[in-house]
Amino acid sequence: MDSLELDRSKGSLLPHTVVSAKQNVYFFSPVHFRECEIGYLVLENCDYLLDHQFLFETLNTFRTSIEALYGKLILRKKNKQLSQLYIHDSLTGLYNRMAYEKLALPLFQQYMQKGRPVGILFADADHLKYIQHRRIPHRNVP
Repeated sequence: MDSLELDRSKGSLLPHTVVSAKQNVYFFSPVHFRECEIGYLVLENCDYLLDHQFLFETLNTFRTSIEALYGKLILRKKNKQLSQLYIHDSLTGLYNRMAYEKLALPLFQQYMQKGRPVGILFADADHLKYIQHRRIPHRNVP
């Protein structure tokens, strides 16, 4: 007899299996975030959720937590971008006065505490856009 064939002489469709003392119940639920399916939530021995109708609340809380985590990650990314925009000049891309306070001043103080010589050069050019348009007319600078 082939190992893939069922033995129908015993009168049962499924082969005999040994049942262990403890059996587990697994519940698989797809997890959707916005328009995408991102995976599955697998709950083990969660029959109490089904018996007491807590499954919807549990899945809804899980979905809300994922949305909050996603929002937090997006907010962190946008704040990092804003921090970079805040310390860079939009025309030249060079550091501005805010960068001096945030980056250069602490570095200057650190060198002064160690007694090491340090110098910081800070230049502010008024009407830089006008100068760039006159000196480099072929360049498209807003």
